[in-house]
Amino acid sequence: MRRSILTVLVILLTCPMLVSAGIRSHFHDKPYVMYSDKNHPLSDTAVFSTIGRGGQIFSVDGKKTSCWKVGCPVWVRVLPGEHKIKVGLGSYYLSDKSEVTVVMKPRHVYEAEFLPIEHDKFEVTAQDLGENPEYGIKLGLPQKYFRVQF
Repeated sequence: MRRSILTVLVILLTCPMLVSAGIRSHFHDKPYVMYSDKNHPLSDTAVFSTIGRGGQIFSVDGKKTSCWKVGCPVWVRVLPGEHKIKVGLGSYYLSDKSEVTVVMKPRHVYEAEFLPIEHDKFEVTAQDLGENPEYGIKLGLPQKYFRVQF
């Protein structure tokens, strides 16, 4: 009886962690969508990324990302045009934040570059990596590569 209660407790405590970990890893395997029409064709979108730079994306055009849900995204998908993207290095609460304005073209990937100004301040610019470049993120153990799709 005692053993079965212990087994049930272990299962009840372990399952939410496993489900949560699965959701988190699946969440970051593609850019976080920052527009309302979820049926919009991917071929008419652009991606902004901080992958490999240690940064996080806090908002796009004043609209907050998913920081409070599952962590701030490292890449976002937007519609073509001009966007103001707020990024930071480190955690949401401790990070100095900087905003970059980028005019984005369809099927292009833009990667953030962080330029130090002072020891705890930075400026951010965006480098256009071109149309449909070989670009993605590696997640999990063993690592799996998730390429950006258009």
